[in-house]
Amino acid sequence: MRIDISIKSKTNSMFYFQKLFEPAITTMEDVKKAVTASSPLYRVDCFDLYLDDKIVDLKSTIESFGFKKKANLELKLKDNAVIVNLECDPIKKKKLFLKSEKIFSLVDGILAPEAKLGYKGDEVKREQTFEEIGFQDGGVIISEGPYLGFKVYVKTLTGKTVEIIVDTGYLIEDVKSAI
Repeated sequence: MRIDISIKSKTNSMFYFQKLFEPAITTMEDVKKAVTASSPLYRVDCFDLYLDDKIVDLKSTIESFGFKKKANLELKLKDNAVIVNLECDPIKKKKLFLKSEKIFSLVDGILAPEAKLGYKGDEVKREQTFEEIGFQDGGVIISEGPYLGFKVYVKTLTGKTVEIIVDTGYLIEDVKSAI
């Protein structure tokens, strides 16, 4: 059975996902995990799965909903989740976080410990959460300080050599999109 899922933030559709699942054994939690694993931006704890504007019981199997050929579901960003844009010369990164998380968890493994972060012109303290600074969805966190990333040189199929900056958290998809 084919499952079509649109992933939405609070304001718009961000992504569309399609996959074949075995209805009798696949739970809605399996569906949610498959979608969120498809992109490094998505975190399973930042979304709720909806069918007809109602939250879906994640322990239910696909079969229990009585879908015939396909199902249209929505994965909506939770109210306590925010999309964060990190601007850290030389990279720009977008990630999802819960408002209760510490802001510096955004840069673990990316910036040196002495690095500083700022939001709307104010310096962010190491122990502050996104909620404590009044972070707005889609806002930008600016960093100042040593970057822990490294340069990678990639030779393309056309023979051109491209230099990209990566960090330890990059997946192959991140490297491909940077090329």
